[in-house]
Amino acid sequence: MPLLNTSARTRLVLLIYAALALASAIPLVIAITVLSHATATRAMTRVQVNMNVAWHVLEEQGGDPRIKNNELYFGDRAVNGDDQMVDEIRQMVGGTATIFQGTKRVATNVRNPDGSRGTGTYLAQGVVYNTLVGKHLPYRGVAMVLGTPYYAAYDPIFDKAGHMIGILYVGLRQKPELMAVRDTAIALAASTLLSLIVLGAGVWWLGRRLSARMDQQQGEIETINRQFSAALNNMSQGLCLYDETLHLLVVNKRFAEITCVPSGTITPGMRLHEVMTICGDILQIPPQTISENFDRRISAIDRKKHFAYELPLADGRVIAVTHEPVDTGGFVNTYTDVTQQRQSDAQIAFMATHDALTGLANRNLLHERLNHALAHVARGRNLNILCLDLDHFKTVNDTLGHPVGDKLLCMVAKRLLATVRDADTVARLGGDEFAIIQDNVGRMEDASLLAQRLVEIVGDPYEIEGNHVVIGVSIGMSAAPADGLDADTLLRHADTALYRAKSDGRGRYCYFEPGMDAKLQARRTLENDLRAALDHGEFDLHYQPQVNLDSNKITGFEALLRWQHPTRGQIPPAEFIPIAEDIGLIVTLGEWVMRRACKEASLWPDDIRVAVNLSAAQFKSPGLVRSIKAALTDSRLAPHRLEVEITEGLLLEDDNHNMAVLHELRDFGVRVSMDDFGTGYSSLSYLRSFPFDKIKIDRSFITDLSERPDSMAIVRAVIGLGLSLGIQTTAEGIETASQLSSLRAEGCDEVQGFHLGRPMPAADVRHFLGVSSTA
Repeated sequence: MPLLNTSARTRLVLLIYAALALASAIPLVIAITVLSHATATRAMTRVQVNMNVAWHVLEEQGGDPRIKNNELYFGDRAVNGDDQMVDEIRQMVGGTATIFQGTKRVATNVRNPDGSRGTGTYLAQGVVYNTLVGKHLPYRGVAMVLGTPYYAAYDPIFDKAGHMIGILYVGLRQKPELMAVRDTAIALAASTLLSLIVLGAGVWWLGRRLSARMDQQQGEIETINRQFSAALNNMSQGLCLYDETLHLLVVNKRFAEITCVPSGTITPGMRLHEVMTICGDILQIPPQTISENFDRRISAIDRKKHFAYELPLADGRVIAVTHEPVDTGGFVNTYTDVTQQRQSDAQIAFMATHDALTGLANRNLLHERLNHALAHVARGRNLNILCLDLDHFKTVNDTLGHPVGDKLLCMVAKRLLATVRDADTVARLGGDEFAIIQDNVGRMEDASLLAQRLVEIVGDPYEIEGNHVVIGVSIGMSAAPADGLDADTLLRHADTALYRAKSDGRGRYCYFEPGMDAKLQARRTLENDLRAALDHGEFDLHYQPQVNLDSNKITGFEALLRWQHPTRGQIPPAEFIPIAEDIGLIVTLGEWVMRRACKEASLWPDDIRVAVNLSAAQFKSPGLVRSIKAALTDSRLAPHRLEVEITEGLLLEDDNHNMAVLHELRDFGVRVSMDDFGTGYSSLSYLRSFPFDKIKIDRSFITDLSERPDSMAIVRAVIGLGLSLGIQTTAEGIETASQLSSLRAEGCDEVQGFHLGRPMPAADVRHFLGVSSTA
């Protein structure tokens, strides 16, 4: 049958057999070549082995080669025709072996390559001398010896000096031709059989390899599919892949989780609108929104454009959706739940515009809302700005600690929010400063009504961690458009009015007036001058004498601070002392007064004391006692000659701390006097808890002593109280002889005032006391 009419299987068999035949012929050719090469290789390998054995015999049984008496020796054994060494080598190698002596002359006393004894004349004309001796040693290959082919090996023999003194030969005779043909046939048959075996094994191995490779590729495909499925279903985003006909190709598990769609509801093959409708029903998305989103995607598909949007859901979540076209003509939609991110963004935005402690608007948001409200002022609306500052808040922080102060600020914030309207803005500007925007007010008086309510509400006591806390609030107000039309101007004017309210006694409110700016500038100028006055030496101390009524002698002087301004002249203490307290200079100034007064008093007679006033701000300083002791030590003034004067109000601020300081001073020997006694505080409990050395009757009772009976009654009661408790009493502000006579009659111990002596400089005091030394 013609080959073209055979079946495919037959053709395949013929092709296989043809391949087998071809594969059988090729090994025959290869086998002949390989056999010939292998025969020679085996023979030469044996010759090489024999050569190694020969050298071993020579070295083991003889020794180092040398020429002695013109003969070749190995150790003590000479090489000659009767020597047994060559025979021993021949027996060991199983072939021929010969040693030739000399390189340029006929060798003597040697054996022929075939083992027979011969003469050197023949050898000299043979292959050894002419071919090998001078050119190709060592030699490995076929050599014709006595007309017979041998597989031969020739090695040179060197003495210790490196001179060639002989040649060692070993060889094998080639086999006959018939033996070679038989061996070749056997080899060809063996190689053919081997080729068939190898061919069959190769076909079997190739099939196994192809099958294994196909299995491996199938496994790799399955692994890739599993990895792709795992990656797809573990994405943080939901994913839907659609083809160009809007049919769903791929959807992952995260999409069902984000859309709250039951598993298996959305499957490949669904159309886009069907998927959107199912999700819209579950997520409660209005049909109008679904329709708009569908139209947007169709438009994007037509234009092959990317777009993204965010979808707020009824449950409060926010889903970010992206539409991305793909090269195949379809598109992929991704869905990301960005609710937490949006909440974080909102929190960051809130923190940027609100106070972290109270949650009120901060200065930035206040300005933003104020500018927005001012835009409406131009269209006929009014607004008020109220700036608030808490009174005595610093005392709470210093005495009860900052945690209590923070809680107090939060409670104040809640009271402020509860008092204003929803349309108003309450802001914390920092520290204990607040501001309120009262927008769209009908009358300017509305600000006064609000301010009055705030003074009352903020002033109500607070209970914080078992502490009964009482503070107040001072309020400054400005209005738009009357006081300005920009935020900075209105806030500055309200702050100016606030400063005026605090200066007037705190716990009150005040409207801005045009003249306040000039007063504020004057105040700030005075503050700057006050800070520099101490360095410029503008302060000085004057001393007012205190007289004992029994002895009519001076018992001491009260040190009074004076400020000689370089341009304004003498500035009263009542004007600059409160400023020094407000700007934090009173502690430094008080330490200077204490050092200066003690140093001056150290020059006076030992029975004369000096009295120094201490403010409440100084008591808050942790270094007060240390600075007083240092002033006494440096001046060498005896502690009992120093008398510190405090006011009743000081003891109300921090009873325990202040009492501890007073006791420490008293234990050191310093005298303690209560100044301005009876001016409105309950002092009797303090007189019982601390052994004051002196109480000073306030000048307000002495002024009307002769005109008002109630003043005399109070003075009489204080003097009597001092006598009962054993505390000395001093009346200050004595300006007339009548006042002095009345006090003497009531039993007052000590007096001071203009009637007895005005405050005088230190030099005048020393002159009055007869002291010549200078401070």
